[in-house]
Amino acid sequence: MGACDNQPVAGVSVEEALAELDRVLGSKIFAHSARLGRFLKFGVESALAGRTDVNEYSIGVDVFGRDASFDPRIDPIVRVDARRLRTKLKEYYEGEGANDRLEICLPLRTYIPVFRTRDGQPTPATSISQFRRENGVRESIGVIPFTNLSADRDVEYFADGLTEELIFALATLNEWRVVAGDPVTRDTRRPDLREINAELNIDGAVWGTVRKSESGFRISAQLFTTKDRIVLWSQMFEASVDNVVPMQTEIARAICDRVCKRV
Repeated sequence: MGACDNQPVAGVSVEEALAELDRVLGSKIFAHSARLGRFLKFGVESALAGRTDVNEYSIGVDVFGRDASFDPRIDPIVRVDARRLRTKLKEYYEGEGANDRLEICLPLRTYIPVFRTRDGQPTPATSISQFRRENGVRESIGVIPFTNLSADRDVEYFADGLTEELIFALATLNEWRVVAGDPVTRDTRRPDLREINAELNIDGAVWGTVRKSESGFRISAQLFTTKDRIVLWSQMFEASVDNVVPMQTEIARAICDRVCKRV
């Protein structure tokens, strides 16, 4: 199966497209994913209608029932479910839908599905999978306690609170097996990836550092694979010393959002 792109297949009729949609929605994989089913149905019907106005806001309101105040920058539900939908479609076409002539594909950075012709034989994905899925077990991600790089105890308290907020944010998505690292292993150096992989049995991890700056706290966060030692994402954040708890929550959600886009 080739990688998703945004080039539709010429000559696919509306009847063929809707028939494929029915097959996918009637599969075991989508049997207990009503919300993702609605998302896919909305996308396919929008594509067949030639709509060009589909975006995160319209999906949040029309599919997920958010009210008019819905702000995709704060609530990442559409991006998170788009990632879940891509995963479900991949599972379907590698299993029950292996012999389907058409493939419904949701390319990255878009919410309008396209159709691809297939040879009917499941093949390994051509894109690099950073988080493995074996024997039906959910992908696992660890949260290593953020490290305090300053002598100030307030920075350590902030790092501990940020770690807890991030664990909560990732766990509430119910997307991964979230594993919390042991606080006693906190170190000022980069974590030993081999030890982490052996002890926690995780595919990837989020870790970072916190230091005191003139204006408050400076946070460095990164997502990496534990087996290949590949840094998938890294970013710096600034936090004010005022309203510490809301800042911890805001940064944890921002990190969670970035992680969702990378796995």
